[in-house]
Amino acid sequence: MEFTLEQLSPDNVTSLFDGAFYKAETNRVRNQDDETDVAVTTTVWSDGRPVQVYASPTDQVFVFRYSANYGEATEAQVLRACNLIDEFPVHARAEKDDGGAWVITFIYKHIVPEGVGLGAREIVGVFRVFEKLLTAHMQNFHALVIQAE
Repeated sequence: MEFTLEQLSPDNVTSLFDGAFYKAETNRVRNQDDETDVAVTTTVWSDGRPVQVYASPTDQVFVFRYSANYGEATEAQVLRACNLIDEFPVHARAEKDDGGAWVITFIYKHIVPEGVGLGAREIVGVFRVFEKLLTAHMQNFHALVIQAE
């Protein structure tokens, strides 16, 4: 069965990953207008790391996103490490968290043309590639940040 991006709600994505034996949960926020909870993303746990997964029909992409905190790193260290990682399909973006610490966010956006569907097998398969790349990066990433002085 294939899903369009519009059909890939956070609840559907959570069910899809649960079915593939991943720990997954739907993230909800409180809608201030009518005080209901609204599903916004899915968190899929990969080797203890929380990866945000969501569909963006407006941008025509399916997104995998993981943020790693590097609070002791300087901006120059984090940006240099991001530039090295950006040579791969998984991109890295430097951001400050609410506490002012540097966070490196790993992002993979899978383009999905309008009217094209994604099968559960394809979604999980692409996630597994993201997992492998993330694991490979994370093994050396701390050293990259520290060496980037």
